[in-house]
Amino acid sequence: MVRWLVFALSTTLMLGAPMFAERPAIAKDAPKVSTGIEWKVTPSAVVVYLDGKKLGEAGNLTVTETKPGKHEIKLVNGGDETEIEIKVNKGQVLQFSYDFEE
Repeated sequence: MVRWLVFALSTTLMLGAPMFAERPAIAKDAPKVSTGIEWKVTPSAVVVYLDGKKLGEAGNLTVTETKPGKHEIKLVNGGDETEIEIKVNKGQVLQFSYDFEE
């Protein structure tokens, strides 16, 4: 057992990787979604619509559960609007990023 530990430690040090990786923190209130969209839209006041339904302001959105398939996203920033079609695969949480230039 001591030989194995020494081997694992020396192999880890040679590869330059940490021996024990830290698990990322997960918020207690984070939604458990297997298929959906994770929102990364700025500025936070952008109003987000998914398939014609208003979800709210981007700053208040984290992850929205969806069905697999094509979805229409509409973003409204004051007088500017953008429409984008996306496809979400079963078991995928698609990270959707969009930044309105000011």
